[in-house]
Amino acid sequence: MRENRVWARLLGLEGAAVEGVKIDDEGQAVVAVRPHHPERDRCGVCGRRALGFDLGEGRRRWRALDLGATLAFLEADAPRVKCPEHGVVVCAVPWARHGSRFTAAFEQQVAWPAVNTSGSAVAELMRISWRSVGRICERVAVEAGRDIDLLAGLRRLPCRGGGRTDRPSGGGRLRRDRPARRGPRPAPARHRPSRRRPYR
Repeated sequence: MRENRVWARLLGLEGAAVEGVKIDDEGQAVVAVRPHHPERDRCGVCGRRALGFDLGEGRRRWRALDLGATLAFLEADAPRVKCPEHGVVVCAVPWARHGSRFTAAFEQQVAWPAVNTSGSAVAELMRISWRSVGRICERVAVEAGRDIDLLAGLRRLPCRGGGRTDRPSGGGRLRRDRPARRGPRPAPARHRPSRRRPYR
């Protein structure tokens, strides 16, 4: 339906479909969603296809971006799969990171002001706890670090002992140049006190 596509656009949903929208007893907007078929039955850690294990703990909610002054949540089933590498885990969903109770769009909105202001101010603005702000920033930083090569463009590192570490421009292992050998250092001269009597 066109109405459901509008809700999906407002909530920033990709790879998922909206099944319905309701307002609960607390005045919160609850949007029922489901992943598209290509996004189903994937490991929540690595994202690979895996065999279904069970239905998990039933339906789960994720906090989404507020709709004006109204709190919004996504609600969907959370089945589990058996991944050959990571064992039994909750299925991945296209709208949230693994192990999070917030949508990816919500976490991005929290992480940006958290860089420039205090966690307590962000917590009050987004109406979450300050501990949640810290965990959100950790997840966003980990995901961002996967796409960034911290050694990109690095060609030389200073090393102790006068050597240097070079990295080829095309990547590869770091190579350490050995410092030039030096001959044995001469032993320092010993200054013995004079035994001569002082001149009078």
